[in-house]
Amino acid sequence: MKRIISALLLISAMLGCALGLIGCEDETRRLDYLNDDLSRYLKIEKSDYTGYPIEIDIPSVSDIEVENAILQDLASKKGGLRFEGDYIRSEPVAAGDKVYIRYRGYTKDENGTQYEIESSSNFGDSYDAELIIGSGQFVTGFELGLLGKVPNQYSKFEKWPAEKGGKVLDGDVVYLDATYVVDTEPQIKSEIIRIDLRDPNIEDIWGVGIRDYVMDMTIGISDTKPITFTRIKTGERVTFTYGHIDYVTRCEENPITINATFPHDYQEESLRNKEVFFDVYISYAVHYETATLNESFVTEKLGLTAQRLDEYEGESIVEKYRSYKRAELEAQRETDIRYAAEDLMWEHLKKTCEIKEYPKRELQRVFNDYYYKFQLDYAQNYTTTYKSVEAYIRVYYGLSEDGESGDWQGAINEQVKGEIHEKLIFYSILRMENMVPDEEKYKEIYEEELRRDFEYYGKTPYDYPTEEEYLKALKDYEAQILEYYGEEFYRESVYYNYASALILDLADIRNTADAAPQ
Repeated sequence: MKRIISALLLISAMLGCALGLIGCEDETRRLDYLNDDLSRYLKIEKSDYTGYPIEIDIPSVSDIEVENAILQDLASKKGGLRFEGDYIRSEPVAAGDKVYIRYRGYTKDENGTQYEIESSSNFGDSYDAELIIGSGQFVTGFELGLLGKVPNQYSKFEKWPAEKGGKVLDGDVVYLDATYVVDTEPQIKSEIIRIDLRDPNIEDIWGVGIRDYVMDMTIGISDTKPITFTRIKTGERVTFTYGHIDYVTRCEENPITINATFPHDYQEESLRNKEVFFDVYISYAVHYETATLNESFVTEKLGLTAQRLDEYEGESIVEKYRSYKRAELEAQRETDIRYAAEDLMWEHLKKTCEIKEYPKRELQRVFNDYYYKFQLDYAQNYTTTYKSVEAYIRVYYGLSEDGESGDWQGAINEQVKGEIHEKLIFYSILRMENMVPDEEKYKEIYEEELRRDFEYYGKTPYDYPTEEEYLKALKDYEAQILEYYGEEFYRESVYYNYASALILDLADIRNTADAAPQ
């Protein structure tokens, strides 16, 4: 639920005495982070945690992201099937429709040369991909780019696979399963490459003679004779040792071309915030009754009253709704920025604030907590899966289950050491900066965090007829949270979120995306 220092930090090592508000257990076995002398264990100076730079690259919310969020709302309120669910190519695509598509993603350099993006094409698949417009299944901008498009006004996907055989035709786009090496690069590459026979720069990309080489091949028949081509501009030599045409396409002259951007949190870091293009071919679509963005949609379908939207900018309900969606996205973006900055904060602090020695009793205590929880989890869930709790622990840490490789005790110890290191830093800074809240302040931040959590699940005072009903629902939510997570865990997570934000404020956070030219 919360961003915590490490996987089990708040339910084990911090349990019971982090605030000074909850009674501590026997101090002979538990380190008191708020009162004990932490300088015995940690080397830390004020300069270690103040003014250091943190650079992140997370852009502000774009208009396209807002429109995409609205598209998802429209799709969620679509009506019944039109045309009895038949596959149609002559109608414009609308929110909520299901389309069957082929797509290819690529980037471009300053000369317009295209570069395929791995795992961003389904041309090699046997079947079209199914996509509901407004599902959020693709990167932001992809589904918006299909809105209003009439499939039969664009190319239909045509593929000649290996099993059909035949010769390559002039104008084909060839997808060649190749093994090759460039003389200026050390590694041999084995991949499916795209060779567009329509491209006048094909010999700059692959070398003189590549067109004749490909057109002499038979689709589906392998060629294992080594052959070398020389790139015109660079003089680099490209040597093919294997070639097999998996398929060619004869449809790529008139695709639907979409311009999008990879999100800031995209799994492949090298592509984050990068511009991407998609060529898309809609085979056919199934259409639904489409919701219309108007005042009744906002107030009746989405349940957003005029009172609820009154605080947002706009002359009309629809304009206020658009501002409301932007505010939602901006709040989430602020959370993303904080999490990214926190990760870099801890990376810096753990490098800078060195451990002198680990508190031995604390190491053993936290190790025992971890082991107990592994035992409990094993007994409740994994007795039929693993032959012992130790086998389960090994698999949990990615070690050999049979014990032939990997030290499960060492794996736990490393996690425990990391956890204690972070706690020593965390509490040392709080104490040095006098950031530890008193009981009255803690009550204030606890209630604020509780309300924020409740709102995260879509519950605000606007959702209840009276304030009394809202407060009762909030109290019921609190009881559920405390029962599920445990009172100590939730209290400690609230405290961590409050205090870590204060520590983060001591850094010099720079968002390079904000500084980038528009």
